[in-house]
Amino acid sequence: MNVVEKQVHALVCAEAMAAAYAHGPIHSPHEGWAILKEEVDEADFEMTVVRENIEELWARVKRNSDKNSNLIRDTKEHAIKLACEAIQCAAVCRRIVNMEKVVIDNAQKL
Repeated sequence: MNVVEKQVHALVCAEAMAAAYAHGPIHSPHEGWAILKEEVDEADFEMTVVRENIEELWARVKRNSDKNSNLIRDTKEHAIKLACEAIQCAAVCRRIVNMEKVVIDNAQKL
């Protein structure tokens, strides 16, 4: 198991609770999909930057460049943003599951 996996689960829970507090519950599958799509798009952007930076780094390595620190720092920052976006994606998934549980519970009460 990844050393930080339990911490990531806790971060997902914290992010889901903060989003629910700030924005209220997710009201429908359509709304859930839209929120999740936005987070996935943001994660995809960060991953694209990381991939482009890695390609640039490889080009520099092949040229024996030793001036890579800024690129590495930029890659690290975008990787951290990617991790945050991934946590937000998981948090939205958690909120969607919670919304579905509420719908099922309410239907059973009828």
